[in-house]
Amino acid sequence: MGCCRLALALAVVLVHGGGFSPMIGGALAVQAFFVISGFYMALVLHTKYPPGPKSYWIFISNRLIRLWPVYALVLALAAAVFWWGWPAHVKRSGLFSAWVEHWDTLAFSTKAILGGANLFFLGQDWLMFAAVDPQTGLLHLTADFTKEPLPAFVFLVLPPSWSLGVELTFYLIAPLLVRRSVRCLVGLIAASFLVRFATYAMFHHHDPWSYRFFPAELAFFLFGVLAHRLSMTMPLSLDEARRRQIGTGALVVVLLLLGTLRISKDYAVLAAFALCLPFIFEATKSNHLDRTIGELSYSVYLGHAFLAPVLLAGFQRLGWVLSPVVFSGALALASLALAAALHLGVERPIDRFRQLRARQVARPLPGTVS
Repeated sequence: MGCCRLALALAVVLVHGGGFSPMIGGALAVQAFFVISGFYMALVLHTKYPPGPKSYWIFISNRLIRLWPVYALVLALAAAVFWWGWPAHVKRSGLFSAWVEHWDTLAFSTKAILGGANLFFLGQDWLMFAAVDPQTGLLHLTADFTKEPLPAFVFLVLPPSWSLGVELTFYLIAPLLVRRSVRCLVGLIAASFLVRFATYAMFHHHDPWSYRFFPAELAFFLFGVLAHRLSMTMPLSLDEARRRQIGTGALVVVLLLLGTLRISKDYAVLAAFALCLPFIFEATKSNHLDRTIGELSYSVYLGHAFLAPVLLAGFQRLGWVLSPVVFSGALALASLALAAALHLGVERPIDRFRQLRARQVARPLPGTVS
């Protein structure tokens, strides 16, 4: 499973590195992450967090503890690079450039909302449906940010973190959903797709409606929840050796597909991906290397947004002109290096703390994740 997560993160990095990727499109990669998130949240809620107010609080706070420290550190690195102005190009073309250009015209309420979203990432996904009035400096809703002179998302210092807002929304309601019946989950998936088709009927079939609107994305999280429900029935029908064989085969197939599909969205592919997850998890759940690889995916996904303008400025200062393919590769390598440092220095110590908190409400089962 970890290999899949890292492959999806790298797919996003390559797209953002130059608009080129030999892998799947960025939108489909993000939606595949939603499927995996649904699977894992169903898993940890089933194995570690029994129903109850205390369990709910520890689950939600553990998710925030998992995500926010790395985010805050990368944001601090971005602020430090901007503050010291190295390289100078970063001030002009990335990170805080929108803030510098429009600071004087922004209303106080707009500064507070945009600043809070950058600090805590909750609600960043809704900024994709907002814009700033250049005359008044006030925020307003918009159905198409491409038609606005000043979309709100340009004020995001780490733009890919918008998806964390979608994830957090799911975490808030996941304990209420993952224990529902299959019939209920299927009904919610159908309702989510009805929302998607309704927005399409209103001609909102473009970004951000195509993969950033939570009610329409809920279906993909629930694909993952159903995949976990399927994994719970597997021991009844297959012996362990057979499950591992099928899981290894499913992993190879998925990785090949991730490396060859170049499409922006395909819901059938996401459904097939969800069906493969129980077998992939069974084959890799005890593999420490695979788990470590997967834990790099979050920092790779987040860190590349900070590294892209810095690397670009550095190469320009050296007078190097790189093709999109070469620059994307350099960005991927730098993102992996930063992710390894963040994993060793931040994520591992925090994970030990999270595991201790989880044990307050339930004893973890062998081979599970949090």
